[in-house]
Amino acid sequence: MKIKENNFFVMLKRTLALSFANIKRNGVLSIGITIVMAILIFIFNVLLVVNFIASSTIKDMSSKVDLVIYLKEDTDRYDAEKMALDIRNMPGIKEVKFISREEAFSSFKKGHPDTAGFFEKYNMQNPLPPSIHIIATDPTQYSYIENTLKQSKYKNLLENIDDQTDASITQKVSAKLTEMSSFTKNIILWVIMLFIIGSALIINNAIHITIYSRRAEINIMRLVGAKPMFIRLPFIFEAAWYAILASIIGFILTSFMLWGKFLGGFGIFTESGLGIGTVFLIELFTAITICVLGSIWSVHRNIKKHFLK
Repeated sequence: MKIKENNFFVMLKRTLALSFANIKRNGVLSIGITIVMAILIFIFNVLLVVNFIASSTIKDMSSKVDLVIYLKEDTDRYDAEKMALDIRNMPGIKEVKFISREEAFSSFKKGHPDTAGFFEKYNMQNPLPPSIHIIATDPTQYSYIENTLKQSKYKNLLENIDDQTDASITQKVSAKLTEMSSFTKNIILWVIMLFIIGSALIINNAIHITIYSRRAEINIMRLVGAKPMFIRLPFIFEAAWYAILASIIGFILTSFMLWGKFLGGFGIFTESGLGIGTVFLIELFTAITICVLGSIWSVHRNIKKHFLK
């Protein structure tokens, strides 16, 4: 048993040494493969940060941008509060608050005492209508809320909702933020696909070139009785090293980008619920998996079909 274990570790040590030797022999090719993969990882990280920023902005805006529904001046308070209660029961509603004409004027008076004083001085009627302020969990809900209210039993209580500029602005801001988030998510998806396909093709071509240039050595190892696993493992380890080096370089480039709180700094990962260390480990594992699988396929196709017949 110990002999078998010793043989395994000897083979592992030798195949690792051969994988390092292959990388060193490939020279410029190894550097090119690593740089291309590192750039792909870096681009993915940039888009990931942009998506985190967009998602954070949408979340922040959803708590600050509210939909204000203005009611007719003669609306009964009981009807208005009942309407607010029904709105609160709608899906996706975070907060609903009814503000009477008196409360609206009192708030206006605090912010604009001179203008409010003018109304009081000349006993002018309160010009502010009652309103319902709505905050949704998702800004895209505002359009649904407006359309629902237009068709509800409360439609006669509403001021002309189509002329309410606050609602229009809210819709536009929400739509732009949602569009930005969707765009970055789609780009990230395409970059992931590009990384998977690109990395697999790059590794496949690199291993093919390495195997072709070592074809004489492979045949000699086969003739002297080397096990198939001993022949294959160096190329698989070589691909894994490419993935490790590319992930490290991509992480370093990302760290430089985030240095000095650029694009939100390192804290943007923490705010998203993922630490930058976790992202690095996920990318490292993914890169190694893709490269190893790509190399296994390439080794099988090139060695078995062309050299080990």
